[in-house]
Amino acid sequence: MTIVRRGGRRQRALGCIEKGRMGAGTSIVKKERAYRRWDGLNIGSNSLLKSVIRYPHHALNCIGKCPYWIVYLRYTAFTILYPIGESAEIWVMYKALSCIHKTNLFGDIFPCFPFLYYNFLSVFLLIYPLLWLKLYLHLFKQRKLKLGNGNDHEKKKKK
Repeated sequence: MTIVRRGGRRQRALGCIEKGRMGAGTSIVKKERAYRRWDGLNIGSNSLLKSVIRYPHHALNCIGKCPYWIVYLRYTAFTILYPIGESAEIWVMYKALSCIHKTNLFGDIFPCFPFLYYNFLSVFLLIYPLLWLKLYLHLFKQRKLKLGNGNDHEKKKKK
């Protein structure tokens, strides 16, 4: 995949991820390309699945005709999709660190303030799992509020 460089920060960031840690050997290059494809496929498919579940739930909820199985799927699928997606994002950020350090990405964003995106991202990668755990546990609380203990749906059906 070739990235057209127009001088923008986004193109440089994508270029860092595209270059990865490719070495001189062709076997390393092939392995890196396979990893990059896997990373992109993992993040893309995960986002697609979350969206395919989320948006029909919202649409049907707006008209008041959301079946229980869609609500259940919406509040249960995250238990698998969320950890996979977040770990893939962390992995991609980690792999981009070396290129970000070499190119001093976003080094000129604050001319009067010494800002190193590499340092920010390194600290963020250390803190992110703790923040992620808090969000993940909050999603379980939301699931319990929406789904209850499972017997609520049966009671509504009998009425």
